[in-house]
Amino acid sequence: MGRFAAVTGASPARSATRLRVALALFAVVFCGVVAGLFASAGWTLPAALLCLVGATAVVDLAVIGVRSRRGRRRARPSAAPGGAPGHRGNRSHLR
Repeated sequence: MGRFAAVTGASPARSATRLRVALALFAVVFCGVVAGLFASAGWTLPAALLCLVGATAVVDLAVIGVRSRRGRRRARPSAAPGGAPGHRGNRSHLR
Protein backbone atom coordinates (compact mmCIF):
# COMPACT_ATOMS: atom_id res chain seq x y z
CA MET A 1 0.00 0.00 0.00
CA GLY A 2 1.28 3.44 -0.87
CA ARG A 3 2.40 6.02 1.59
CA PHE A 4 -0.59 8.29 1.05
CA ALA A 5 -3.18 5.63 0.18
CA ALA A 6 -5.10 6.13 3.40
CA VAL A 7 -5.42 9.84 2.71
CA THR A 8 -5.96 9.86 -1.05
CA GLY A 9 -7.73 6.53 -1.50
CA ALA A 10 -5.28 5.50 -4.22
CA SER A 11 -5.17 1.83 -5.14
CA PRO A 12 -1.86 -0.04 -5.28
CA ALA A 13 0.11 0.39 -8.47
CA ARG A 14 -0.14 -2.35 -11.11
CA SER A 15 2.11 -3.30 -13.95
CA ALA A 16 1.25 -1.72 -17.28
CA THR A 17 2.70 -4.59 -19.30
CA ARG A 18 -0.62 -5.68 -20.81
CA LEU A 19 -1.41 -2.13 -21.89
CA ARG A 20 2.06 -1.78 -23.38
CA VAL A 21 1.60 -5.03 -25.35
CA ALA A 22 -1.84 -3.94 -26.56
CA LEU A 23 -0.55 -0.56 -27.70
CA ALA A 24 2.45 -2.10 -29.45
CA LEU A 25 0.24 -4.63 -31.25
CA PHE A 26 -2.12 -1.84 -32.30
CA ALA A 27 0.84 0.19 -33.59
CA VAL A 28 2.15 -2.75 -35.63
CA VAL A 29 -1.22 -3.43 -37.25
CA PHE A 30 -2.16 0.22 -37.77
CA CYS A 31 1.23 1.24 -39.14
CA GLY A 32 1.32 -1.78 -41.42
CA VAL A 33 -2.10 -1.11 -42.91
CA VAL A 34 -1.67 2.65 -43.28
CA ALA A 35 1.88 2.29 -44.64
CA GLY A 36 0.54 -0.13 -47.24
CA LEU A 37 -2.16 2.35 -48.22
CA PHE A 38 0.35 5.20 -48.47
CA ALA A 39 2.75 3.08 -50.49
CA SER A 40 0.00 2.05 -52.92
CA ALA A 41 -0.93 5.73 -53.34
CA GLY A 42 2.69 6.60 -54.15
CA TRP A 43 3.50 8.45 -50.95
CA THR A 44 6.79 6.83 -50.05
CA LEU A 45 8.02 9.13 -47.27
CA PRO A 46 4.96 8.72 -44.99
CA ALA A 47 4.98 4.98 -45.74
CA ALA A 48 8.65 4.73 -44.75
CA LEU A 49 8.07 6.70 -41.55
CA LEU A 50 5.16 4.47 -40.59
CA CYS A 51 7.30 1.40 -41.29
CA LEU A 52 9.90 2.84 -38.92
CA VAL A 53 7.28 3.33 -36.20
CA GLY A 54 5.98 -0.19 -36.80
CA ALA A 55 9.49 -1.62 -36.54
CA THR A 56 9.95 0.22 -33.26
CA ALA A 57 6.75 -1.38 -31.97
CA VAL A 58 8.01 -4.83 -33.02
CA VAL A 59 11.26 -4.21 -31.12
CA ASP A 60 9.21 -3.11 -28.10
CA LEU A 61 7.23 -6.37 -28.26
CA ALA A 62 10.50 -8.32 -28.34
CA VAL A 63 11.81 -6.44 -25.30
CA ILE A 64 8.57 -7.11 -23.42
CA GLY A 65 8.83 -10.81 -24.25
CA VAL A 66 12.43 -11.08 -23.09
CA ARG A 67 11.73 -9.25 -19.85
CA SER A 68 8.63 -11.31 -19.09
CA ARG A 69 10.52 -14.58 -19.63
CA ARG A 70 13.33 -13.31 -17.40
CA GLY A 71 10.80 -12.40 -14.72
CA ARG A 72 9.18 -15.85 -14.86
CA ARG A 73 12.56 -17.52 -14.43
CA ARG A 74 13.31 -15.41 -11.36
CA ALA A 75 9.94 -16.22 -9.82
CA ARG A 76 10.65 -19.97 -9.76
CA PRO A 77 11.75 -21.39 -6.41
CA SER A 78 15.43 -22.16 -6.10
CA ALA A 79 16.39 -25.81 -6.57
CA ALA A 80 19.86 -25.23 -5.12
CA PRO A 81 20.77 -26.61 -1.72
CA GLY A 82 19.99 -24.21 1.05
CA GLY A 83 17.09 -22.78 -0.88
CA ALA A 84 15.36 -21.72 2.29
CA PRO A 85 12.86 -18.86 2.22
CA GLY A 86 14.68 -15.61 1.78
CA HIS A 87 17.66 -17.33 0.15
CA ARG A 88 19.06 -15.13 -2.61
CA GLY A 89 20.73 -17.87 -4.62
CA ASN A 90 23.81 -17.49 -6.79
CA ARG A 91 24.38 -13.86 -7.67
CA SER A 92 27.67 -14.32 -9.52
CA HIS A 93 26.14 -12.77 -12.66
CA LEU A 94 26.02 -9.39 -10.92
CA ARG A 95 29.77 -9.11 -10.46
